[in-house]
Amino acid sequence: MGIFGAAGWYWYAGMQVREQAITVGRRACADSGLQFLDETVALSRARFARNGSGQLQFQRDYRFEFSDTGNNRRPGIVRMLGTRVEWISLRMDQPRWRLAAGPRGPRQPAGRMIGDRAVPPRVARSSSALLLFDFQDGQTDLLA
Repeated sequence: MGIFGAAGWYWYAGMQVREQAITVGRRACADSGLQFLDETVALSRARFARNGSGQLQFQRDYRFEFSDTGNNRRPGIVRMLGTRVEWISLRMDQPRWRLAAGPRGPRQPAGRMIGDRAVPPRVARSSSALLLFDFQDGQTDLLA
């Protein structure tokens, strides 16, 4: 009976996080003047990861598609750690790199510090840029 309870909890928690990822993806696209396609996200990766306090939580990557012209499809990713958004990427030219910040801080040199918080390097807005967002206080701010 305990196994069914754990499976039910995992499914229910996953659905709540998925709904949050849809909302965040939609808002990031709207803030960038992009079209969020299909109004859905798909779980592409789930694993355990440590948060800033060292506690194990589920880390989930959700993929979605957006369009910058209305005539194409481009990939986007929302990474969630527990119920918190870690980062989101809107890939304009499909580069193969990830945001440097991890659960214990930057793994690579950060662009700058604001107070005690590392901010990723700024990325120019162009058709070949990777747009990065900051999720401080539940608000999306384009870092560029």
